[in-house]
Amino acid sequence: MLAADEQADVSASEVLSALDDLAAPLHIRAGASSFEAVARLNQHLFKTLGFAGDSEDYYAPHNSFVNRVIARRKGLPIALSVIYIEVGRRAGVPLRGVGFPGHFLVSTLATEDDPRFFVDPFHMGRVHTEDELLARLSQMPVPPEQYAACMAPATTQQIVLRMSFNLKGSYLSLRALPDAIRQIDRVLALDPDRAEEHRDRGLLLAEEGRGDEASDSLRRYLQARPHADDRAIILEVLGQLEE
Repeated sequence: MLAADEQADVSASEVLSALDDLAAPLHIRAGASSFEAVARLNQHLFKTLGFAGDSEDYYAPHNSFVNRVIARRKGLPIALSVIYIEVGRRAGVPLRGVGFPGHFLVSTLATEDDPRFFVDPFHMGRVHTEDELLARLSQMPVPPEQYAACMAPATTQQIVLRMSFNLKGSYLSLRALPDAIRQIDRVLALDPDRAEEHRDRGLLLAEEGRGDEASDSLRRYLQARPHADDRAIILEVLGQLEE
């Protein structure tokens, strides 16, 4: 749906059909262990079909569109993870997305016979254990009490939010302000209490000359963050808009 929302000539049904086509040749025997299932998924997606992370044009918007990632066989970690999860699901393999800081991953489900482990579709299915990720978190500015949340399964809403934030950053780097505003609108439709997004929306709308809308967004930000560090700056912008 996100790919369809961003591209006028694309429908969600077309993206679903493309995922069906990717999964059609893949057969994983019933009762296969998580290790066997992931090995077959990796062989199919990365060796046979040639999917890989796009490290050369990482921030390009098309790396967030599932249909374009399928066509190009390259994309961001989260888009590749969505494809990995959906192809796995069609083959009967239950997988979950994991919003690991800085790099989205996929995880298997822990069972009595198989421990949970993590797969990195950006790096052609590289496998990580929970201990490896915990060691990586210990090197990041992440409080230990947040480790469990960093490795928890992501909800669909969290995935769409993260993809929208990625697109926001991509469009801002291109100075495509209307496109960036559209990502913020999607974020706020899903989570209207994100105060900083109201601020960013207001500042971008101001640049676009949409003063009344900008003022509304900036005032909503100040209402939610009355003691914000940037309060003086926002008040100055509001003053200019209302002159």
